[in-house]
Amino acid sequence: MLSAYEPVPEFVERLRVGRLFMLAGSAASIAAAVWSQIRQYPLWVTICVAAPVALVGLATMVTTPPSLMPQVFGLFALPAALAGLIGGVTFNRR
Repeated sequence: MLSAYEPVPEFVERLRVGRLFMLAGSAASIAAAVWSQIRQYPLWVTICVAAPVALVGLATMVTTPPSLMPQVFGLFALPAALAGLIGGVTFNRR
């Protein structure tokens, strides 16, 4: 007997909302990188803060929904973002 696959609407909605949250986090990271550049922090701080946009945001937009690629890239982007956060907080202007 053949059975037709039909996606469960609740899971499809949860997937859509999860992707929207990931893209919202990438938008917040873009805003933080722009703010870092406006405040004239070192370039490496801005690059580290923008890492989640480049890795997670692009992977979320490019991959098809059932993919772990954004989460895997997030493992690399999170330490870079934390380094940028620490570098921005400890930066001294003279």
